[in-house]
Amino acid sequence: MLYSCMVICQAGGRRGRGRGRRRRRRRGVGERRGKKEEEKEEEEEEEEKERRGGGVGEEEEEEKERRGGGGGRSGKRRRKKKKKKKRKKKKKKRKKERRGGGERRRRRGKKRKEEKEEEEEKERRGGEKRRRERKKRRIKKKKKEEVKEEEEEEEEEEKEERRRKRKRKKKKRKKEEEEEKEEEEEERGGEIRRKRKIEEEEEEEEEEEEEEEEEEEEEEEGRERKKKKRKKEEEEEEEEEEEEINKNTLSDVAVLILLTLPLILSCSAFCFSLSRSERQVMDSFLISLSISFFCSCFCSTSSCLYFLQLADVRVPDGLLLPVLVFVVAAFVLTAAVVVLQLLAQNFVIQSRHDLMDDVFNVLDRTSFFSVAEFTMSKPTLPPKVLGFQ
Repeated sequence: MLYSCMVICQAGGRRGRGRGRRRRRRRGVGERRGKKEEEKEEEEEEEEKERRGGGVGEEEEEEKERRGGGGGRSGKRRRKKKKKKKRKKKKKKRKKERRGGGERRRRRGKKRKEEKEEEEEKERRGGEKRRRERKKRRIKKKKKEEVKEEEEEEEEEEKEERRRKRKRKKKKRKKEEEEEKEEEEEERGGEIRRKRKIEEEEEEEEEEEEEEEEEEEEEEEGRERKKKKRKKEEEEEEEEEEEEINKNTLSDVAVLILLTLPLILSCSAFCFSLSRSERQVMDSFLISLSISFFCSCFCSTSSCLYFLQLADVRVPDGLLLPVLVFVVAAFVLTAAVVVLQLLAQNFVIQSRHDLMDDVFNVLDRTSFFSVAEFTMSKPTLPPKVLGFQ
């Protein structure tokens, strides 16, 4: 009852104050329709509240008693404030509905979507059931087909076994009949067939012999070909060996020439030094010249051997030892010559012309220079150039 009285008071207050007229003046035609819709919504909300239960007024009375009566102006103010808040909320809801289509439309759309989803799920469920039924049917068909195939295979195997038995029986019968016929022919004097069999056997033997002969001929031809190939390979190897031997001989000759040239030069130098030492005319210049010859000999032999090893040229084994022996002998001889020349103590020379003659004679004999006549025509060199006082 209290709730209905409150609603009536709210409606009367609005009309008395004239708010509706102002709104109508401000709004247009379309907004008046919106107001009717708002009134309908309010009525629907009130009906829903009444349906839910009429204990709303009782709850409000209990709340008033707890707060302390509720008979003064303070209670009215609170009610008015609550009403204002409700109105504001309703206005906001209406604005939202106008802008975005409204909650009712959303609810309807949601319901439609839910209904569609439910229908789709039902269809899916129905489709799944159908699929399961189809699978079951297929499995049953496959099993039936497999059973049929197995039965057919068994029947075919039985038929084959029967055929084999029949064939065996036929073969046995044929053999028995042939044996009986042969016995009868032998009894009758069947020598003609025996002769035919013998001739056939002989022909088969001849064919086998011919085949064996052909195989032997092919084997012999293959052996001959292999022999020819081996001969060719051996000839090629011999030619390669000869070429290598020729190359090695050439390399040996070259090595000998390279090693003998400096040795010959050193020998000539030593012989000349010995001949001059007998005359006791050797001076320090000749001593230094003999030592330089030995050094050149030693360096040339060692360098030749080193470069030949780098070039991978085969050096004969019997040549290294005599070369080393000769080098050692040359070193010993040069040392002996130097000692003899120092013992002679003939470092003073009477004339410059005799010294120059000795030098150019050495150069001519060792064949290092051939300009003796050209130099003799020129004036003699001062003693400082030659290193003597």
